[in-house]
Amino acid sequence: TAGIVFNAQAAGNDVDQKEAGELYHDYCSVCHGDKGDGQSRAKNGLVTPPRDFTTPGLDQFLTRARIADVILNGIPNTAMVGWKTRLSQQQADAIAEYIHANYMVKAQPATVADTSMTSPMPHGLKGDLMSGQAFYDFNCSTCHGKSGEGNGPRAYFIFPKPRNFTAAESRQRLNRPTLFDAIKNGIPGKEMPAWGKVLDDQQIANVTEYVFQQMISTK
Repeated sequence: TAGIVFNAQAAGNDVDQKEAGELYHDYCSVCHGDKGDGQSRAKNGLVTPPRDFTTPGLDQFLTRARIADVILNGIPNTAMVGWKTRLSQQQADAIAEYIHANYMVKAQPATVADTSMTSPMPHGLKGDLMSGQAFYDFNCSTCHGKSGEGNGPRAYFIFPKPRNFTAAESRQRLNRPTLFDAIKNGIPGKEMPAWGKVLDDQQIANVTEYVFQQMISTK
């Protein structure tokens, strides 16, 4: 990629950018795509979609060390296999650095308008707490936890970890519109699905209102 500086020292080895790019092409692009966006021909055949490395803000969670570890050891119960019998630690480090340098977009701070905690639900909707709780308890608590602390029974197997709605950072930026959008459209690069494929806007508003009032809002 033009203009990209490959940091061989950060990669911890003598593998240059060209070789790292070739390694990515040989071992990663078949699933993650030539542009690192997960848009490969293999994606539709995978139960867990390939990671989209171009997701804005992913750099806050997915470190070079984590990428290298996954390259070598894989992720259980997914199509991500470990390559430690084929690649060295140095090569895995170089691929991780290549991914960070070429594909990962740095997080941008949220604007004040985006984080107004008084912003109303989109489309003039009003959420129903009881309906929202019923859906949350049955579908969302397995990842986010019963109380929204990100410690559900599936949380151990997920990376990045599910959102802790009670954390200070969440309470500073997750308003009704932000929650509604995340629930409806999912979050690329994470296991948060797009519930808009199976729920209508009113049902999404119900879950949004429950999470916002019971876990986000400090009143």
